[in-house]
Amino acid sequence: MRILLYITLLFTLCGTSHANLLQQVPQSQLATLQKGHTVTEQVAVHGVPWPKLILFRVVHAPPHVVSNLFKDYTAGPSYMPGVLAAKVLSRHGNTAIVEYTVKAPIIGQVSYTVQNTLTQHGNQTKVAWKLVHSTLAKSSDGSLNMEPYGNNQTLICYTNLCVPIVSFVPGLQAEALKTAQVTVNALAKESQRRAHAAH
Repeated sequence: MRILLYITLLFTLCGTSHANLLQQVPQSQLATLQKGHTVTEQVAVHGVPWPKLILFRVVHAPPHVVSNLFKDYTAGPSYMPGVLAAKVLSRHGNTAIVEYTVKAPIIGQVSYTVQNTLTQHGNQTKVAWKLVHSTLAKSSDGSLNMEPYGNNQTLICYTNLCVPIVSFVPGLQAEALKTAQVTVNALAKESQRRAHAAH
């Protein structure tokens, strides 16, 4: 199921609240966050076989750089591991329908389509996505929330709740978590590269 988590802009505890993101980070994990590591939570959801994934990360780039990178859908293959292509099928205001083609175990590659919507609430920017079509998942909903943190930094909260067609393949859930972490790390690294290049 790693292919569905490559959205990125690729998946909504943080997505449903406009409260300060830092207040949503578990107190026991604040030191981990401040050291530059990704804080990962898995929250059980009634009636869903897989947990909701929630990842927090401080990115050393301003919020507008992170937001612009996420919206630069066709650039995904240049920095996101496993993404082969990203095609914008339509765009209406702050909403875009995007088709992603990614590497997939055994079958080589697969494509899926998501709807991404950008919103702004105070100092928070949010990109929410919803699965439109996939042969490997019943649904997939998530978001990337961003808000200023420190000096020219951004605190991001990446969430994903996926309902796979096949729930109990050994190792599949662990692979999904690994992919979410890779996605967040790649997003942070490329945002920081772009911020540095702009100076």
